[in-house]
Amino acid sequence: AILGKEKGTGTSTNMIYLNHVGTSWPKPEAVNQAMLEFQQAPPTEWGPVFDDALQSTCNFFGITNPERFMFTTSCTSSLAVALGDFPWQAGIDKLVISSMEHHALSRWY
Repeated sequence: AILGKEKGTGTSTNMIYLNHVGTSWPKPEAVNQAMLEFQQAPPTEWGPVFDDALQSTCNFFGITNPERFMFTTSCTSSLAVALGDFPWQAGIDKLVISSMEHHALSRWY
């Protein structure tokens, strides 16, 4: 989660970027600054940042058990995990997707 101040106003925002790469350009300055600070921090300091982001995200979605939530690299990756963990029954279950979904999601079924 990236929390910061709105550029030029000094006003705090509670914006959470769940998909940093998938958002628009240019990024708000608070996002640029937070990403720069994180990227320059040594890996030994990443754990608490990740834990805070996980807890903030779970709170936002009302998830009480953080073990029931996971970050993935993309929407396609998230859907692949969800679909891959579903106990599919051949001949009974059907996968219905639109033409907007990535074709990789329908390859296994």
